[in-house]
Amino acid sequence: MSLAALLPTKGLTSVVFAIAAFSLLPVGLAQAPASALHDMDESRLREIRPRLQELVDRKQVPGVAYLVAHHGRIVAHDAVGMANVEDGKPMRKDSIFQIMSMTKNFTGVAIMMLVEEGKIDLKSPIEYYLPEFKDILVEEKSLDGKIVTRAPCPNPRFGS
Repeated sequence: MSLAALLPTKGLTSVVFAIAAFSLLPVGLAQAPASALHDMDESRLREIRPRLQELVDRKQVPGVAYLVAHHGRIVAHDAVGMANVEDGKPMRKDSIFQIMSMTKNFTGVAIMMLVEEGKIDLKSPIEYYLPEFKDILVEEKSLDGKIVTRAPCPNPRFGS
């Protein structure tokens, strides 16, 4: 089961954004009092650690630090597994990670938020939103190994 399936949200992007923005959360967030959980399913929050521990046990990930915030309060924060397998260093809640290439993650979340708000249609051609991409060509390798340059697949919805 995915983390998204464990958390009750109004949309998947809420969970994705919370995960993608983990490294940007303000340090000053306080631990949530019980009253802050009034609209959260505490039993589902308790499932997060065991599910992540399963990933560590199956050696799918070496370790995970997670934080779930709700209405500006931390409602779940823990760590499982190893931060450094070679040195046997356990994962901690305050472990520091080198995160590379986060642009796609944040851009994807921003786009999906706009989709949820009805401001973008994923089936629309890119030039509908970014005119600079009009008449763009794509390259692909054919079965015989030749490189072919062509227009992207047309979208009949927009008469392309």
